[in-house]
Amino acid sequence: MPSFFVPARSSRHRTACFALYKALVKRARLVPLPDHVAYRTPDKPYVHPIHRFVRHSFQQNRADTSPRLVFVALNAGYKFIQLLDAARTPESPAHKSIVSYLERRAPPTRPPKALRGKLERLEKERAKKERKAAREAGLDTTGDTDEFGRPRHPPVIVRRLVPNTEKVSHDGIRTQLYEYVPGAPSRPLSDIPGGVRPVPKFVTEATGIPFLRFGKPQPPILSRAIRLKGKKRRRRAQIASALIRDEMPFAGQEDTWEANLIRATMEEAAARKAAGEPKSEAAATFLQDVAEEPTYRSSIAVSIAYLNAQLNVETADMLARARGLLGIVDRERALAEKEEKQRQAEKQAGQTTE
Repeated sequence: MPSFFVPARSSRHRTACFALYKALVKRARLVPLPDHVAYRTPDKPYVHPIHRFVRHSFQQNRADTSPRLVFVALNAGYKFIQLLDAARTPESPAHKSIVSYLERRAPPTRPPKALRGKLERLEKERAKKERKAAREAGLDTTGDTDEFGRPRHPPVIVRRLVPNTEKVSHDGIRTQLYEYVPGAPSRPLSDIPGGVRPVPKFVTEATGIPFLRFGKPQPPILSRAIRLKGKKRRRRAQIASALIRDEMPFAGQEDTWEANLIRATMEEAAARKAAGEPKSEAAATFLQDVAEEPTYRSSIAVSIAYLNAQLNVETADMLARARGLLGIVDRERALAEKEEKQRQAEKQAGQTTE
C-alpha cells in the first residue's frame, strides 16, 4: 500500500524546519546592510529585513503537504544558507544581490500609525486656514471649492417657501407650502462632452421619491440617499399603522380601567361623606392627577396625527420636488430639440454648399 507523508505530523521534519529557520535567522543578522536598506518602522519593533523575508517565506510554505514542494522549499533554504555566508563580506556578489533585492522590496516610508491621523488633521486645518485667508484677501474669487477643498457643485434644485401659505392644524402642527426651482442654469453646449445634450430621465421610487437619472450606472451615493429616504418614510408609516392596530385598543383598555378606578374612588368618597368620615387625601390627589392628565387614547391619537402630518408634509414635498424636476426635464428637452434642429440645419447647409 502507498504511504502518505504528512510533514506536519513528522517530528523529524519539524525539527529540521526549526533548525533551518534558526540557522537562516542567525546568519541573516550577521549580514551588514547599508542604512537605506536597514529600514525601521517607528510604530513597530525592529525586525531585520532578511529575517522578515525568511519568516514570510516560511509562513507561505507552512501549508505545503506535497513531498515535491517540501523538498524544493528545504533545498532553497539550504542554498540560502550558503548565500548568507557569502554575503557577510561587503561588496561581494552575494552581498550586492541581497542589497539589490531589499531595495526593490523596501516598504513605503509612512509616519507611525499613532501620528498619522494627527498629521492628516493638521494638514487639513492648515489648508483650510490658507483658503480662508486667500478668500479674505480677495485672491480666491471663484468659490468653486468648499472648506475642505472639494469641488463645489450647485444643487440641481433649490427649495423656496411660498409666501402666505402657512397653516396650523387643529392639533397645533404648523405647515407651509414651498416649491422647487432649478439651482443652476443649463450648461452650454460647448461644456458637454460629445456635443450632444443628454436629457435626464424623471424616475420615481416605489415609495414615491422622485429623482433624475442622468445616466447609467446610477451613482452609489444617489442610490444610498434614495434608499435611506424610502426606509425612513416606510418606518413612519409602519409606526402609525402599529399605533392604530395595536396601541389604540390597549389605550382604550387603560382608559376603561382608569374610569372604573375614578368611579370607585368617587363612590368611596361619597360613602365616607355620608358616614361623616374625613376625606381621604390619597383619593383626592388621585382624582386631581387624573383630571389634569390626558387620556391614553388622546396621547396615541396625537402621535398618530403627528406621524400622518409628517407623511403629508413628505408627500407635499415629493409633489413639489417632482414638479421642479419635471421642469428641468422639459427645459433640457427643449434645448436638446433646439440644438438638434440647429445641427440638422447646419448639415443641410453644408450639403447644399457642396
